[in-house]
Amino acid sequence: HKALAFARDEQVYLGAENGMLQSLDADRTGSWHLRNVWQGDAAVRGIAVSQERQLLVLVDAQNRARLLDSTDGRIGAAILELPDAVVDIAFSPSESRVIFRTARWIHRALVSPGGLIRVDALRAPTALGGSKMVFDLQYDEPANDGHISDQSGDRVLILSRDSGFAELAEL
Repeated sequence: HKALAFARDEQVYLGAENGMLQSLDADRTGSWHLRNVWQGDAAVRGIAVSQERQLLVLVDAQNRARLLDSTDGRIGAAILELPDAVVDIAFSPSESRVIFRTARWIHRALVSPGGLIRVDALRAPTALGGSKMVFDLQYDEPANDGHISDQSGDRVLILSRDSGFAELAEL
């Protein structure tokens, strides 16, 4: 398997070289069961799972990103073609957007019932090896109620080394 994503404590998604997306689920007795979820035509290289809506983004060996709704098993018709291999994928806090990081670019896409819709791309700093993109979740201070003020995920942070030393870059 080339890709792996944890959905919940008792569920793991696996992407195979033959294009098969599989789910490894634990039942209430603690036994694990492997089932086939979807079959693509190219190796699955990346998987990301949204926590609330249980949507999956799959990126294959041909750098095509697809949206799969795990509740009904439907794959979106709109496919996002990326110019280079994807090294990181993340859903925005509201799960309305997905960002993809390639070697030197960050690509943004909207999540729609029909699939992924390209929004824009921006040049990204050189990330430190193994670092992942994270959303800067700013919380409303006055009420201190824990409400996230940037649900759309406009502020993305990554650990960078462009200036010669490790620093947090805001995208």
